[in-house]
Order: sequence, then structure tokens, then C-alpha cells
Amino acid sequence: MEILGLPSARQDAKCVTALGYFDGGHLGHLALLKETVAKAKALGCKSTVFSFEELPTKRGAPLSRTADRLAFFAAAGIERAVLVPFSSVQRLGAEEFVATVLKERLGTLFAVCGFNYRFGFGAAGDASLLGALLPGSVILPPLLYADAPVSTTRIREALGAGDLRSATAMLGRPYTVKGAVVRGKALGRSLGFPTANIKPETALPRFGVYKTDVLIDGTHYTGLSDVGVRPTVEGKGEARIETFLPHFSGDLYGKEIAVSFLSFLREEKQFENAEALAAQIARDLAAIEK
Repeated sequence: MEILGLPSARQDAKCVTALGYFDGGHLGHLALLKETVAKAKALGCKSTVFSFEELPTKRGAPLSRTADRLAFFAAAGIERAVLVPFSSVQRLGAEEFVATVLKERLGTLFAVCGFNYRFGFGAAGDASLLGALLPGSVILPPLLYADAPVSTTRIREALGAGDLRSATAMLGRPYTVKGAVVRGKALGRSLGFPTANIKPETALPRFGVYKTDVLIDGTHYTGLSDVGVRPTVEGKGEARIETFLPHFSGDLYGKEIAVSFLSFLREEKQFENAEALAAQIARDLAAIEK
């Protein structure tokens, strides 16, 4: 897949352009990308995504990193991704955005967007206006889960509540956080449970203990992951993911791993002492091994 900034001149290659930020890469996003690829193939032109380098709204940490979004685009069959700073287009009016960015610079024949897509200065443009400015564009209806549209907001709310079943259903896969393993204070090792710690770049689910699947160098391992601030042994500090891997041995420092959340076991809590915490961890391990 070709990755570009905003071209400074009109592109000779015509395209069908998918519009959105695509945070999290959920099933609604996938349907939109597949529609873009299919329409582009039918017309013999390039399938393109136009998106932003950073989350354009202040909603907390994103659900996916830029690299993850690009991988999601490529896996769906998109041929070209155009990423720009939000500031580079945020002052453009809706009609100016379509005329100068989509038509002139990208060579867009048709756009594909969701039913609730907004664009232009002050989010003045909606999907209906886009269809009027680019006749023949595709506006996808909402994909429903539990009688409501699948959305990044709903997934974020489900994760915050520890409702992994709903989050997984809307994503089409378990929610996954990736990151490089960093050195901690070796407190888990002192309890007999050495852990791999990652500082997340993306949103965390509800603080607590989870059964997880951990991908390391192409191999999957069952993990016991704590999300939070480790109240018994530390009590404060930045939140992180701390994972014990009962069936892995080796040095992971500096290596990127992917932690996928499978089930919520219990809330994070403070124990009376380290011995009580170790006993609870042993019970948690017995639960995930069943």
C-alpha cells in the first residue's frame, strides 16, 4: 500500500476515496473499506483512504496507533492511504474541502463514508452534502450491534466497563494493545511471577485483571494481565499493562508484544501484603488455565 502526505498537485490517477479516522478498526469501518475497494475495482481506479495523522477530537487516548490503522487499511485491500495533519484542512469550508482536496488534489471520482460523517470547518458538512457535491458517492447505513450503531464511542465505553464481549463483537476481534516491553521494578519477580510491562500508547480497558492472549514473534501465549497502577506494591504512578506468561521463558525487554484481552477476571484491588497478593495471583492463574 502506498502511503502519502497530501499531494501538492492534482493526481493523474483517479480514485474512490474512503473518508474517516477509522480509530479502532471496527466492523463498520471494515465494511466501508471493502465497499471502497469494490467500487474502485469496478471503475478500474485506485482505492484510497483520506485520514488524519492524529485523532482530531479530544476523546482521550485513541484505540489504535497510526501504524495499526495503516495495517488495517492494507489488510482490507486499500491501495493508497493519504494522511495529513488535521490542522492542514480544519479551516476549509465543506465545499472547498471537496473541491480542492478530494477532487483537485486526490482525483476523487466518488467518496465512501458512514451515515454520520461530518467534514468542513465547524463540521458543517454531512453525508448528504457530500453526496450532492460528489454524485454517485456511497453513504453506508449503520452496522448494528445490540440494536444500536457500531461505533468507536461504544467500543470505548464497553472497554471502560470491562465489557469485553460487546467490545469484541463490535471490533470483530479482541481488543489489543501493542507496545515495547519496558523495565519495571521487578516487583512481580519478587513475588515469583515475573511480568512483561508495556506502557500503552492507546486506550486501556477498565482497571483490573484479565485473561489475555499475547503475541510474541508470531507465537501466541496465554497471559494473566493486570491493567492499572499496582496498588498493593506501588500504589500510584502511571497506568500500564503488566503481564505474567506462565508458558514463556526468555528476555522480552525492548521487544514489541501484542496483548489481546479475552476475559475480565476481577477488579484491581489493594491487598494487605505481598503474600496475600501472591496467593490471589495463584488463584487467577488457576482460573485462566481451566
